[in-house]
This record gives sequence, C-alpha cells and structure tokens, in this order.
Amino acid sequence: METAWIQVFVLTLTQCLAPAGKMVCQEETVEYYFSSEDDCARALVQMVVLAARADNILVDRQRSDCKPGVKQTQVF
Repeated sequence: METAWIQVFVLTLTQCLAPAGKMVCQEETVEYYFSSEDDCARALVQMVVLAARADNILVDRQRSDCKPGVKQTQVF
C-alpha cells in the first residue's frame, strides 16, 4: 500500500450548545470533509440555517468556514 494526498475542502463549524433550560453553553468545533468547494459551501449555509432555528445553538460565523486542504489516504 502507498499513501496519497487528495484535495478536500474542510468545513469548520464552531458552535455553542446549551443544554435544555440552561443559559450557559459549551463551545465545540467540528470538521467535515468535502470533495468539492460548492458542496462544502452549501453544507455550511444549511448548518447555519438549521442552527438559527434552534433555541439552544449559536454558530460563531467568524470561526466557521470552508477552506481547501489535503487528506492522507491509503491507495492500492
């Protein structure tokens, strides 16, 4: 097996989640990988829209974005 590097687009989503009935939230950052920039941008918009509908989720728009990157993978 050999190692190859493939181009991906990394969606970084930083959000603050508050448990039901609480005023204090816990920040978390998650990353998702996409093969196209359009898919990444579309997913970011959808996640921000869904979070806006929830009472207990705040998305940090300054720290949430899509950026190009690479991912290491095994090839045969």
